[in-house]
Amino acid sequence: MSTSPRVRWLWPALALCCAVIARAADKPEILTPYIAHVFPAGGQRGTKVEALVTGTQLASATEARILPAGVTGAIAKVEDATKVRLTLTIAPDAAVGEYELRLLTRAGASNRFRFLVGDLPEIIETEPNNNRAGAQKLALPVLVNGQVMEKDQDCYRFSAKGGTTLVCDIAARAIIPYIADAVPGWFDAVLTLYDASGRQVASVDDVRLWPDPRILFPVPADGDYTVQITDILSRGRADFVYRLSVGALPRVTGIYPLGGPRGASTGIALFGANLAKRTQTVEVPANASGIRWVGTEAGGLQANTMPFAVGDTPEASDTEPNDSRETAQAVTLPVTVNGHIDKAGDADWFRFAAIKGQKVVLEVMARRLLSPLDSMLTLFDAKGTRLVENDDTTDPTAQWLTHHADSLLVYTVPADGDYFLRLRDAQSMGGDDFAYRLILKDAAPDFTLRATPDNPRAGQGDSALVTVQANRKAGFNGPINVVVRGLPKGFVASEAVIYPGQDTAVLTVSAPSDAKPQVFNPTILGISEEAGQVTARVAVGAENVMQAFSLQQYPSTREIALTVTEPGGFALALLNPPAGGLIIAQGGEVTLNVKIIRAEGIKGGVFVRPASAVNGVGVRASYVPADKDEAPVVVNVGRGVPVGTKLNVIIGAVLKIGDVSYTRTLPAIPLRITEAPKVATPPK
Repeated sequence: MSTSPRVRWLWPALALCCAVIARAADKPEILTPYIAHVFPAGGQRGTKVEALVTGTQLASATEARILPAGVTGAIAKVEDATKVRLTLTIAPDAAVGEYELRLLTRAGASNRFRFLVGDLPEIIETEPNNNRAGAQKLALPVLVNGQVMEKDQDCYRFSAKGGTTLVCDIAARAIIPYIADAVPGWFDAVLTLYDASGRQVASVDDVRLWPDPRILFPVPADGDYTVQITDILSRGRADFVYRLSVGALPRVTGIYPLGGPRGASTGIALFGANLAKRTQTVEVPANASGIRWVGTEAGGLQANTMPFAVGDTPEASDTEPNDSRETAQAVTLPVTVNGHIDKAGDADWFRFAAIKGQKVVLEVMARRLLSPLDSMLTLFDAKGTRLVENDDTTDPTAQWLTHHADSLLVYTVPADGDYFLRLRDAQSMGGDDFAYRLILKDAAPDFTLRATPDNPRAGQGDSALVTVQANRKAGFNGPINVVVRGLPKGFVASEAVIYPGQDTAVLTVSAPSDAKPQVFNPTILGISEEAGQVTARVAVGAENVMQAFSLQQYPSTREIALTVTEPGGFALALLNPPAGGLIIAQGGEVTLNVKIIRAEGIKGGVFVRPASAVNGVGVRASYVPADKDEAPVVVNVGRGVPVGTKLNVIIGAVLKIGDVSYTRTLPAIPLRITEAPKVATPPK
C-alpha cells in the first residue's frame, strides 16, 4: 500500500509544536519522580510532622499531594534530586489509617507512598539502641518511628503493669509492601520481648501469615521489659522503616462472621486484647461491595481494623455435625455460609440441588479476610463420584497476598440432582480462628479493571500511555470496550477493546499543545454487552511494582493521577495520518511517515519504535539521524489476526544526547483488520 501525500493542515500544527517545545528547550527532560521511602512514615493526628522523602528525580518537586482529606503537606526544602523535606499537618479530626502521599514535580506525579496516621503520642528512634544494654527508654503508651539499617537491630525498654495485656506491634510491610531489590521483597520484622532478667518471654515473626508481627503478653507483675526489632534474615537498609506501637492498646485479632449482606445490619463478635466491647453491629449500605474495614475503640484509642466482606446473597451458618457426606448440611442456592474448620483434619460438607446446564460458582473467602485457612473445595455427585476440585485461585484484586489460598470452582452441572461440596484445609489444620465464607450461587459473569500506571504523564502536545487490565470472573469472556471520560477541554483519548481470550488493552490520552500543566483524574470505563445486558465497570488505578527482583505486583491506589507537564526536546507528528484509522488486510502492511520536530538547540538521533506491543501487529523500528527529520514506519499484521479485530497501534520515539533522553508518544492510531485477498488458482 502506498503512502498518502502530506496534508496541508498538518503544518500549522507542526509550527505550534515547535513553538511549544522551544520554550522548554533549555530544560532537560526529567524522568518520572519516584519515592523510595518517607521518614517518619506517619504521625499522630492533631500534630505537625517534619518528614524526609528519599527517592530519585525529586529536584523539581513543587507540591505534596495527599489523599484523602485530613492531611496537608508543604515542601520545606528540596535538598537535591534524592531528598525533599516536607512539613505535614495532620488535622485533629483526621481519620486514623492510611493516606496516599505523592510529590508533584516538573515531570509529573510520583508513585504513591503510604503515610499512616495514628492517635498515640509519637517519638523518633534515637541511636545507638542496637542492644538491650543501650535500649532507648519509652513512656507508654507510645508509637516509635524507626529504621533498621545495615547490621542493625533496635531495642526499647519500658515499664509495664502487672495484670494488663501488653501489646507490641509493628507496621513495616504495611508501609512498603513490595521492595524491588530485596528478598522476600519487604522488611520481614521479628519482635522479641525480654523481661528485666534478660529472659525471652515472647517472640513473634508472622501473625496468621501476615509478615508484620504482634505480641500480646499478659504481664504477670510490675516490671521492666525490653522489646527488640530485627529482620528475620538479619538484613538492614534505609527503606526498612517501621512504626512500633507499645502499651496496653486495644487490638482486634479476629471477627466472626467475616462478612454480611449489603443493605443490612450484621452483628459480629470481636476477639482480641484490651477491648471495651466484644460485639459490634456493622451497618452496610445498599450500594456497598467488595471488602470494608471495621474496627473499634477503647479508652479513646482506635484499635486496628479487620476486613469485612460484603455479600449479595442470603446468609447462613454452618451447622454441626456436617463433617461427612452422610451428614452434609442442606443449603439452597444462592447462599453464603459462614463457618469454621473447627479442628485439625475436620471437613464441612454441604448438599445442594441443581439442574442440568446450571452454571454455578462455589467460592471460599478466607485468606483474603486474614483467616489462616488454606481451603480446598471438592465437588461430588449424588453417587459419590468426584467431579472437580480446587485448592488455590489467584485473585488479582487481593493486592497484599503472595500466597493465594482461597478456592474457587465455576462448574456447569451435567444432570439434575443433588450435589455434595466438601470444604477442608489443604494442610489438614483447623481451629477457632479458621473461619470462612462459602459462597454458592449461579454464575454471574463479570469483570473488574485496573489501569497502570496510576501516575501517567503527558507533555503539552504529547500523549500518555495507559494499559488497562481485565480480571474476568465466573467464566466471563466477552469483549470489553474501554473508554475514557472526565477529560479537560481539548484533551483526546483513544478507545480500546479487550477481546475474548485477552486480558489487556492499551490506549492513549493526548494533551493539546496549549494545555496548562495540571493534575486531573480521568475515569476509565469498561463496557460490555452480553445477552442485551450492559455492564459498566470503572478501572481502579494500580502501581506496577516489582518484588524480589522479578515478581510483578499491582497494588491498587485511590486515584489515577494524570499529569500534564512541560514539553522538551522534540515532538512527533504523522505526515500521512489515515482518515478514520488504518485498514490492513491479514498478512499485509502499510507505511506511515513520522515527522521529528526538534526544539532549538536539540541535536540528536531519534529511535522510532512501537510504544506498546500489540498481539499480531508488528511495528518496524527505525533510526532517524541527527541531520534528518523524517522516518518511515512499517506496520504489519499477521495472517492469524481475526478479521474485524480493532486494535491500537501506538508509535513512540526516543531522542538521546549523551546521558540525556527524551521520550515522546503519538496518539493511538486505530487499526481494523480485513480479510486477506484470496489468491487466484491458476487454470490447469
